[in-house]
Amino acid sequence: MFRPMTKLRHRNIAFVDTETGGLIPGVNPIIEIAAVIVRPKEWKVLEELCIKIWPFDINKCHPKALQKNRFYERGGPDLWAKEGLPLSEAITKFDNAVRECVLAGHNFPKFDYPMLLDSYRQCGKIKTAEDGTSEVEISADYHVIDTASMVWPYFLLDEEFGTVALDKIREALGWSTEGAHSALTDAQDSYRLFKWVYANAERQLDSGFVASPSSSAYFGESEVPKNSDQK
Repeated sequence: MFRPMTKLRHRNIAFVDTETGGLIPGVNPIIEIAAVIVRPKEWKVLEELCIKIWPFDINKCHPKALQKNRFYERGGPDLWAKEGLPLSEAITKFDNAVRECVLAGHNFPKFDYPMLLDSYRQCGKIKTAEDGTSEVEISADYHVIDTASMVWPYFLLDEEFGTVALDKIREALGWSTEGAHSALTDAQDSYRLFKWVYANAERQLDSGFVASPSSSAYFGESEVPKNSDQK
């Protein structure tokens, strides 16, 4: 695994989302990758990229997956054939963009990251050590951030929420769902959510207040997200 030279605190963060033809790495293909690359502390967006992948085997896609990410509504094979890149070119372009970045996203370690790593393997981006072991050769930092895990304590305070799915969070925070389940919109909203959590943490630190996460006062009454029935 690539080891960046930049100190961790100063590494850029790439908020990543993938749209796929299903849930299983090695079976269902990635059809779209997006990344929003930001500089921490300043929260300056350095680059946004969205890469469609074409060709891919539609027969290996679950119909419900293509329905959820609105593949046909968003142009389907005609648009993907016009704008898409072969998987190897798409992965190379993505890898160059996220070099030395910490990768982040919503449910990223559980879903997007395994899908990406499998795509890297398909493209032959594998490094074999002298002892015969192998690992995916990705130029990003080996740390990953999951915004779903970051936001979880806030939603534990509201028993109406049984999930931290991004759509539920959008509903709770009053965000638009336009463009949801397209890679770039979901990457942008993962970044937006990270900033939301960061701003809450920053206010808590500035107030000098430290408490156990189990304390109802830990987040401050004004900081607790409310669902639509409580607004």
